[in-house]
Amino acid sequence: MLRNSFHSTETAVFRVASDILEALDRGDLAALTLLDAFDTVDLAVLIHRLESSYGIRTTVLDWFKTYLGQRVQQVRFRGCRSAFTVLSFGVPQGSVLEPIIFLIYTADLIRLIEGSGMRPVPFGRSCVPLP
Repeated sequence: MLRNSFHSTETAVFRVASDILEALDRGDLAALTLLDAFDTVDLAVLIHRLESSYGIRTTVLDWFKTYLGQRVQQVRFRGCRSAFTVLSFGVPQGSVLEPIIFLIYTADLIRLIEGSGMRPVPFGRSCVPLP
């Protein structure tokens, strides 16, 4: 289970390297997956998870749908602009909700990894929750 203490990126790297070396010393397999995680959040899956796993409905769910779903982007390059595109992935970056939304999105993944006997070390930006 994750505690509320947070540690630096260096601590996370040391922890992961140590875990991998210990697993290899025991003859076990080790895996490491690195993602630009906040850009990979599928908004449809997140909305479904808010409903099914956390019981969020009605006004609060509508607020999340508006906050997450009504975002567009446009590319400007050398005086030219692309058409606006509705974003289907990613969470608004720089907001206080960003890490919370990502933890909600990945909570089932963490339980799945732990249930298979592995130990996840989830972290984002420069802080790491450690057990």
